[in-house]
Amino acid sequence: MTKENSEKKEKNRNKRNKPGWNRYHLFSFFVRFFIACYFFGIYLTNRELLDISGFPKWSGLYIISGILLLDFVTRFFPLKIHPQGMKKQLKSEFIPTQAYKNDPTLTVEDLKKLKAMNKEAFRGHLLYFGICTVILVLYFIRIIGVPELFLVTLAFWVGDMVCVNLYCPFRHIMGNRCCSVCRIYNWDALYTVFPLIVVPGLLTWGLILVAAVQAFLWEIAFNTHPERFLERTNKAIQCEHCPKDLCPMRRKAFFQSLFSTKTKK
Repeated sequence: MTKENSEKKEKNRNKRNKPGWNRYHLFSFFVRFFIACYFFGIYLTNRELLDISGFPKWSGLYIISGILLLDFVTRFFPLKIHPQGMKKQLKSEFIPTQAYKNDPTLTVEDLKKLKAMNKEAFRGHLLYFGICTVILVLYFIRIIGVPELFLVTLAFWVGDMVCVNLYCPFRHIMGNRCCSVCRIYNWDALYTVFPLIVVPGLLTWGLILVAAVQAFLWEIAFNTHPERFLERTNKAIQCEHCPKDLCPMRRKAFFQSLFSTKTKK
């Protein structure tokens, strides 16, 4: 009886634990979703207002561009609330494992893992740029226009948080365990605004430039300090040291527990 009670307490304790969500990302999801809905409403009433090319006349486009720019810039200076996957490339976030402290060189297995990670990145890029190719073809054959490309950008912006908070197709395509070990985590800014590359303008190319710099610095870090991206050498991205605040496995267990509880009832 005592054993059963202790097991019940343990189950209740687990239910009270965070079900694998980071508060920053969860808040970002809802903010982005409502912003996207607002601009979609604008699109339905006055499509031309969303023409972001050149120097847009509507002030709303400058405001949303400022929000996007702020989102991108904060990634250069991540805070404590940001997940580990976003900042693992930084020296300040690197926690060397004991094995790496004893021998700070990469093994043959490490080099194989890095090569495999590059293949993972290639598959992720293939998926994304394949989707973008279809979208841009539709633009060039004039089925869609600049306002639609802007809406696609907002959809990608929201989709980024869907990948983080709910379901990420890239994780399955690339074979990642979670965001903490994702090879292309900080490519998300460039992924968001890339459809606007064919739209000349102050706002569009300004956002793309900042996003491209971020992706470039990420790649520089990966190639100059690969030890920060490997679980064997970086304790900070190992599962046992993770705060589990952005954990797909924990989210899966959380939903399974909810389903099993409802079934029992």
